[in-house]
Amino acid sequence: MTERPPADRSYISISERLANIVRSLSLTNVLMIALLLLIAAPAYFAWKFMTDEDFRTDFMTRAAILDKHVPCIVFEGQRYGSSARQTILVVYGLDGRNEKVIGLRAPGTLSDTEIDATCQKVLALAEELKK
Repeated sequence: MTERPPADRSYISISERLANIVRSLSLTNVLMIALLLLIAAPAYFAWKFMTDEDFRTDFMTRAAILDKHVPCIVFEGQRYGSSARQTILVVYGLDGRNEKVIGLRAPGTLSDTEIDATCQKVLALAEELKK
């Protein structure tokens, strides 16, 4: 009788090893991993928000183009730690693929009548630039 050498298990792939680990988990283990993930994601976000000034600034800054039914572009933006401001813009020409834009920025938000008046001012400035 010849003796067989001990079984060499090095041929088991990583995916088979991972599958065996997953099969060996109990319901309690799965629930604990899920709880850790539920706690880790908000904790990481809070840590990043408190320690990284760039992340905090990017997260707290917002901007939107408002549809005010005027021939101008009404842009409203708000930076971290400041109040919202509106900018009234008009495209008055092209420079290759780039648009030439002129605008007026208000110190805060404007009413609809103020937006109309500011839009007319910006259109008049654009006409002067075109001449």
